[in-house]
Amino acid sequence: QVGDRIVTSGLGEAFPRGLLAGWVRGQRPGRGGVLQPILIRPSVDSRRVHEIFLLRPGTSDAGEADRSPQAYPADSRPPREAP
Repeated sequence: QVGDRIVTSGLGEAFPRGLLAGWVRGQRPGRGGVLQPILIRPSVDSRRVHEIFLLRPGTSDAGEADRSPQAYPADSRPPREAP
């Protein structure tokens, strides 16, 4: 859903679980199914990012990701976009 938080899973041990990565901005038409292409608004200035890890279809194990509410920072509302 638009506005949903995107957080790190902790898989791969490069980043701890629950760090805010961004927010869902929209969805692109896909082939259907569980995995759908989405547009993400990053939580950081992408020009200052040194490492990033993206999951591609078929590379994730959704069963390993923690979906508990504790994984999401309580104050992680998306900032307002400039008009």
